[in-house]
Amino acid sequence: GEPDFDTPVNIKEAAKKALDQGATHYTTNAGLIELRQAIAEKLKKENGINADPTSQICVTVGSQEAAFLALMCTVERGDEVLIPEPGYYTYRNCVQMADGTPISVPLKEESNFRLGPADLEKKLTSKTKMVVINSPCNPTGSVMTKNDLQAIDELAIKHDFLILSDEIYEKIIYDNEKHHSVAALSKEPDRIITLNGFSKAYAMTGWRIGYLIANKEIIGQSVKLQQSAVASATTFAQKGAVEALKGPQDSIRKMAEEFAKRRDVIFEGLRQVKGFSVVKPKGAFYAFVNIKKLGR
Repeated sequence: GEPDFDTPVNIKEAAKKALDQGATHYTTNAGLIELRQAIAEKLKKENGINADPTSQICVTVGSQEAAFLALMCTVERGDEVLIPEPGYYTYRNCVQMADGTPISVPLKEESNFRLGPADLEKKLTSKTKMVVINSPCNPTGSVMTKNDLQAIDELAIKHDFLILSDEIYEKIIYDNEKHHSVAALSKEPDRIITLNGFSKAYAMTGWRIGYLIANKEIIGQSVKLQQSAVASATTFAQKGAVEALKGPQDSIRKMAEEFAKRRDVIFEGLRQVKGFSVVKPKGAFYAFVNIKKLGR
């Protein structure tokens, strides 16, 4: 799950400059206010999400820590968390560490691996605390539609559960598909927790900078847990992340265009392999191959 591109030069230079200027000390546990403000501006402009940088955003050590904080601060023993599968392994692991019960919601190839509200509703019980969504998806490359997200939001209100939306691949999307943030569509945005970061869009996996967006109570508890776990994300890496958001964005477009070319080559090649079939990915940089015809 790692871009093979190097981090854009302007971002690296910003971090170097920050080091030279003495950005080698702790930040507040929630992260640099300068970065949280830049994230809030990005969320409002690009995603339609209104988030108070002082109380609704926490800068994390990658989006993986954001998922860990979100689940540890909301899930208790006896709670069930619905996880679309195939999906990213960390959700299941974090639910189990929080003493919750992960419940698999199988994604169907004939539905292009999109999470269907009807399939989700069949898995809901009185113990359902949260539903995890990941769009664009690792590892299937599926992209959820606006209608999908609105229907799941209505289920969340009806059955009183939280939604954890992992949007780390939002910038890597193809064929004129559009990314939608459920927090912007929700009738009750306080029940939505959004994860994002810099690893995929800006090729910054090793920088370990992500962010968590949620209501004040969840962020408050997440900051407390972060304080005990890692104190804060790396200071000069946060300075680089500010530049990532505020600097030129052309690198994102160039990387996405290259991923699209590779996607087409891989897709066409896989289709020609005897015994293989594959749904054309709409986002991210994975191809999820069906090998059932091989008898395995």
